[in-house]
Amino acid sequence: MAATAPCYAGGQWSQIHDFFDEASTDDRDLEDALKAAGFAPCPWSVIGDKQALSVPLSLTVFARTDLTSDKPHFLVQAEGDSHGPIANAFVQTLPDLMELLSRWAPAVQSAAVTAAVTGLHEAQHPPNKGDTALTKALRQFLS
Repeated sequence: MAATAPCYAGGQWSQIHDFFDEASTDDRDLEDALKAAGFAPCPWSVIGDKQALSVPLSLTVFARTDLTSDKPHFLVQAEGDSHGPIANAFVQTLPDLMELLSRWAPAVQSAAVTAAVTGLHEAQHPPNKGDTALTKALRQFLS
């Protein structure tokens, strides 16, 4: 049975054929899989950059290289902690993407703030030792 993935279009969710999963084989890295599925290999947008800030949740958006295609124009990858799977969702158009991000981005922001506040209140860590980049920035801002 072919894999499916959620697709957001016109304010509605549906399940469509997961052509990105089909392009993601064991012998392909992310860049090659994105290209094979018709997406640009560089992120179009990142909300909650896990590498820069060590946030517990992030959204990475990739745009299709051919926007005249009937296939969804965007791929959104939602990533939780470093040990969990990456969840893929397709988004049909730019207005659909903006609507979806306006709903999902607050969850990323909330997760980042919660992680930062938790880091600030952990008494067993002296300042700046073991802190994430976001916690360090908050310590500096609050001092």
